[in-house]
Amino acid sequence: MIKQMALYSIPTQTDGDAFWRYHTQEHAPVVLQVCGDNLVKYTINRVIDLAKGVHRFFGVVETWWQSPAAVKNGFQAMEDTRLPGGKTIVQDHVDRLADPFVIFEVDEYVAKKPMSDIPHRPAKYMGFYSLPPGTDADRFWAYHTREHAVHSVDSFGKFLKYYVINRVDRVVNGNPVCFGIVELWFKDRQELTKGFDAHKHMMLANGRNVSEDFDVRVTDAFGYFVEEFMVKC
Repeated sequence: MIKQMALYSIPTQTDGDAFWRYHTQEHAPVVLQVCGDNLVKYTINRVIDLAKGVHRFFGVVETWWQSPAAVKNGFQAMEDTRLPGGKTIVQDHVDRLADPFVIFEVDEYVAKKPMSDIPHRPAKYMGFYSLPPGTDADRFWAYHTREHAVHSVDSFGKFLKYYVINRVDRVVNGNPVCFGIVELWFKDRQELTKGFDAHKHMMLANGRNVSEDFDVRVTDAFGYFVEEFMVKC
């Protein structure tokens, strides 16, 4: 399975609600149609609030593909298919975006499987981070998945419904903006707030809370509260 993530912005004069309707109700359905079984899963996330940092994007797209060949075939189909206006599916979408537009492949690690009571439209947080120069990437990944994730599941407790960590494997387009991406799902915004409060109050043996222990190991961290739209699941 191949997972890709894309971070995109829109021009300042673009109406955000109108673009969201286009992306979810016009663009996404034709992508599904032409990609067929090559595309396994497809999610679009719209940034609601900037929770941390300064980087500002409008949305984050996540796509899962059967194989590298499926990615190639899917994008070729989007490049070959023309819409009534004459543009290809890809060009019609790209022309509506603004720089920066970043696409990368990731290694996905599920730290907590989806709970049975996760709502159809949960409250979702996405966190992005880079590593300080000189950090051993593999060693950090082992810490993140085997230590921090375990403590996070414990500290978030019952509030956390689903938890995924992504490591950037290959940049497909644009400049790399992060090393990893964290995705956390909660029942609603109130439980998200309670979960993060508990996360910051669980102390570790080194004298730091779970949140601080992670923050001192990373750099250029930014995070969003997002609205998640499941196109295909």
